Amino acid sequence: MTSVQAQPVLVQPNQFILSGYGIGVTYETTSFTGTPRFSFTRGSQTLNFVGEEIHVEQTQLGQMVTVNLSGNQKAVGTVETLTLLVPAITVPATTKSAPMNTIAIFSTRSTLVKTVGQSQTYMSVSLSGTANQIDF
Repeated sequence: MTSVQAQPVLVQPNQFILSGYGIGVTYETTSFTGTPRFSFTRGSQTLNFVGEEIHVEQTQLGQMVTVNLSGNQKAVGTVETLTLLVPAITVPATTKSAPMNTIAIFSTRSTLVKTVGQSQTYMSVSLSGTANQIDF
């Protein structure tokens, strides 16, 4: 007779704490107020985003979470955005935490120059940290 091993109960994480290459990112899909929160740190600079300042898209690659590091969506000059790629991930209900690895993509786009050729560039960075399921 074979014994059936119980499958662990898995839950969806709602907090991602990641770092790498001199940057730190914390993304929470919800909060005490029910709105998402995103924090970006690079050196001594920390930018915080909440609610509609965070653009979330579901794609085949996972969830793409984008914030505008330039501050203004209609900025004139150079616009820098950061897109965090959140892969499909679950965490055990017992520990509510699991390690994760992903990438963030910086995009720099010039809004001033309208010439032939590329006006947008990308730089990707590898990030690692934890995915957590926390109770708000």
